[in-house]
Amino acid sequence: CEYTDVRPAADVYEEDNGVAILFEVPGCNAQSVDIEVKDRILTVDAKSSLKRNHNNIRYRRYFQLSDSVDVTKITASTCDGVLKLFLPKSEQAKVHKIKVSA
Repeated sequence: CEYTDVRPAADVYEEDNGVAILFEVPGCNAQSVDIEVKDRILTVDAKSSLKRNHNNIRYRRYFQLSDSVDVTKITASTCDGVLKLFLPKSEQAKVHKIKVSA
């Protein structure tokens, strides 16, 4: 089966404890999505049941991750054609409040 590669739009939101990334991947389900991290490169590869020019669509995106991301705790979920990844900050990258005594 031949694929047409599509780079899906991504919305990136920084939160207090990490970064959320949302992708529109219509025609994909959890079984058709492959996510991996190698050498701090996050690769998202999702095969869609939809077609373009008689070929199935494959969504692909790559992200260079900073050292502040804990790659062992990345989570992903999909619902209604939207893929959500959460990249938590490592403990060293989180903001720590320092109490000041009088």
